[in-house]
Amino acid sequence: MRSTDKRTFLDEARRAQIVACAIEVIAEKGYANASLAHIAARASTSKGVILYHFAGKDELIEQVVAEVFKVATAELVPKLQAETTARGHLRTYIEARVGFLAKPIWTTCER
Repeated sequence: MRSTDKRTFLDEARRAQIVACAIEVIAEKGYANASLAHIAARASTSKGVILYHFAGKDELIEQVVAEVFKVATAELVPKLQAETTARGHLRTYIEARVGFLAKPIWTTCER
């Protein structure tokens, strides 16, 4: 695992690609079946490359969760800010969360 300070642009791009591929594999196969081998195959790389960029599956999954929250929040916040009532906030929050879960936002990981 490399320190954040030492990661190059290419390292960051590869990490982002692996995270996107992990999201796709988890969405298709479920967490229990989302092995590093499946993720590596989706990313057209090897488990060794994944382990170069992440300390293990736990660290990769932490990054997956962070990415999903980041995207969901970026989509939700502007919608909530546009609402002026408590009822509007609640309706918008529920609709945005359900909508986010219903649509495939990671339909392809760039390989």
